[in-house]
Amino acid sequence: MERKNVKLSEVSPMMREYLKTKSEYEGILLFYRLGDFYEMFFEDALIASHELELTLTGKQAGLSERIPMCGIPHHALNVYLEKLIEKGFKVAICEQMEDPKTTKGIVKREVIQIVSAGTLTSPEIVNEKDFNYIASITDHKYIYSLSYADLLSGKVFTTYVSYDEEKLISLIVNLNIKEIIVKESFNIKLLHKLKSNYNVYISYYDNDIEYKQSNVFKNINEENLIKNTSLVLNYLTNSLKQNLSHIQEVELIDSSIFLELDKECIKNLELVETLRNKERQNSLLGFMDKTKTAMGSRLLKSYIISPSIDKEEIESRHNLVQKLIDEFLLKSELKSL
Repeated sequence: MERKNVKLSEVSPMMREYLKTKSEYEGILLFYRLGDFYEMFFEDALIASHELELTLTGKQAGLSERIPMCGIPHHALNVYLEKLIEKGFKVAICEQMEDPKTTKGIVKREVIQIVSAGTLTSPEIVNEKDFNYIASITDHKYIYSLSYADLLSGKVFTTYVSYDEEKLISLIVNLNIKEIIVKESFNIKLLHKLKSNYNVYISYYDNDIEYKQSNVFKNINEENLIKNTSLVLNYLTNSLKQNLSHIQEVELIDSSIFLELDKECIKNLELVETLRNKERQNSLLGFMDKTKTAMGSRLLKSYIISPSIDKEEIESRHNLVQKLIDEFLLKSELKSL
């Protein structure tokens, strides 16, 4: 039985609420909380049972025939989320907003979050030592605007990229950007290349009205960069229901003060992973990374793939290292924090 053939008046009250919710999230798998399980129905059940190797069953919902259904235990959510995201799906998490034991009638449920490739934050799923950016790109026909956000740290960056597709692709690959937000008019051939060759998830969105928390643009004056950054922030807030209260001021990246390394150079020099096994362990990053925190590890990686060529910045880093070498008590205190 297909969902499009079902009339709301014919189904049970619970299924009626499910169908109303599902109609707002077409093209997204809906995990619908029922007791200790997240249930999927109709086409979502068919897809999930196949992709996750779940048993497909049926449910009586007031109709003459049973509707397709499958489910997962709520405590195993992250395991199944990771598998679906890796396969390129978006998942809407619909939770019970009331205690079923104390509620009379239908329990109120709401979609509290939509999870996609660029919005995974659970330590059980993401590698906290690596970037996990979601980005937006605008094509100005002479230059690209690129903005990218890390939901774990709340950091947001924006920059211009020269009008060269290979340079743009290299930067996206080097930054390990998982998901890209673009407008419908964006170059479809370039998007296909990113999706098929580099497993980048593509989402379409058009709202680039300046983000409501305009104070995040305190250091940004360029209208093109503000609009492009607003595109990804509005998408996260409005479409994916993400809480961005921890988002920091947007940082402008001046690409002219960094040595430009393309993806092939980083790959062949084994700067962040080995050629043969794609492992971090025996790469340059793996040998150098003695950091104590995941944030420190991500910072070190950014230094390796984008070496500074600014003399003042290089000397400042050297001075900081020398200070820690000279003041071992300070170093010990910092380590213990």
